Amino acid sequence: MKKMVIITSLILIFAFIPFSNGMASVLNSYDPNYNPSANSLQVDDNQAFNSSIDDTITQFMLEGHITTLAACVVYKDSIIWSKGYGENSNVNTAFIIASITKTFIATALLQMYEQGLFDLDDDVNDFLPFSLRNPNYPDKPITFSQLLLHQSSLQRGGVHYQSYVFNDMDQKLGLSNETLPTFPAWLDDVLLSENTSEVWSTRAPGVQDRYLTYSNLGYDLLAYLVELISDQTIEEYLQSNIFNPLNMTKTHYTYQSYSADELASPNEWIPDDRNIFDLPTDENDDFNYPHFNLDEFGAGALRSTATDLGHYLIAHMNKGMYKDNRILSEESIHLMHNTSQAFYGGRTYDSYGYGWMNNLLNNVEIDGETFLQPLQGHGGRTYGFNSQMFFNQDVELGVILLINQGFLYVPEFANEWGIFDFLYKEGLRVSSSSLPEKTSGFSFFIFSFTIVLQVTFIKFRKHKRKRREDNFF
Repeated sequence: MKKMVIITSLILIFAFIPFSNGMASVLNSYDPNYNPSANSLQVDDNQAFNSSIDDTITQFMLEGHITTLAACVVYKDSIIWSKGYGENSNVNTAFIIASITKTFIATALLQMYEQGLFDLDDDVNDFLPFSLRNPNYPDKPITFSQLLLHQSSLQRGGVHYQSYVFNDMDQKLGLSNETLPTFPAWLDDVLLSENTSEVWSTRAPGVQDRYLTYSNLGYDLLAYLVELISDQTIEEYLQSNIFNPLNMTKTHYTYQSYSADELASPNEWIPDDRNIFDLPTDENDDFNYPHFNLDEFGAGALRSTATDLGHYLIAHMNKGMYKDNRILSEESIHLMHNTSQAFYGGRTYDSYGYGWMNNLLNNVEIDGETFLQPLQGHGGRTYGFNSQMFFNQDVELGVILLINQGFLYVPEFANEWGIFDFLYKEGLRVSSSSLPEKTSGFSFFIFSFTIVLQVTFIKFRKHKRKRREDNFF
């Protein structure tokens, strides 16, 4: 009997191999270079995407006054599609990624937290050269965790703050003739301003309810804390600890770090009734900004490419790993992606984690049916640029979209989400079609045969035991 069990089990194991191998190799139907032992692949197979994708994206661009676009689709640990469109159609064209910058600052701080350099509930005053308190709550400390979760009671950033962070753009547009101090020299001037209502909200630090006070100023402060704790500039730290390990070769803070042909030109569609600064637009209400640098190094100043961000998103989708390089522990990834419960934004977010928007409740229509696709990641928007970087953990699919249209003057214009959803659905189609539809007939026969054999054997043993018991009694 033992021999029969062993033989049957071996048949079962060998019969199941085609099933297990097929499920592990979910990319192998359209990726000839797929290696199931590799930790990460960077293989674009644009042929797997529908041939009409270019026409659809071009139409979206025309409707949205978008002159340059770059995007990529990530599935599991690979970029499965990437492409650039428009005036600068190189997929490695650099765009300002705006608030996606916050995710890099949070990643950097959690790296330091892992090293034991501070605790998330520490008072940041222990690290700052000045004292930081909300004057409405002078006895309540401001912590790292509160800043990361937008619960520090710092405001988004008022007029005084904006005069610093947009100073380069204002000078190029002729809106200012004054050259102001750059990051981080202006921080204490803003944070300790006598105009406290621009800096501080009336809510107490650490309040956790259904709302948060989204604060660009708070994330600039966090970038400064990275500099103080690491004794490096924020770009030096990010370069050594995030950009290099992830092979992000085209991610920098200033436009001077690129050649002219590597940059997307910032663009804004400004209808006449919205042109409050009387900016010179063309006959299509388009305004082209000159290249400018933002001075919000923690909140929105980074530039990057679709490919570079694809590497970064792979690391976050795969519990901190990109190829053989780990940038965060699984525990820190979980903290970053799951902490907090606050709602934020025009679309509903169940929570905002540590620099990470969680459970964006996005509806996607597929074949006439609407499906709820909870996404996580971050978006960004600034003058002349718009960016989206979100993924669905359940289907292990992510989309990165970078466009040179700000939509700041027409905030209800949701063209970027139309493009995002289109790419997401195409990614779903391709990733689903890559799964084997069925196993071979021989494998199915062997698998079924062994199941029947096992069941027959078990019933035979039960029948034999029952006969013995009947005879005994």
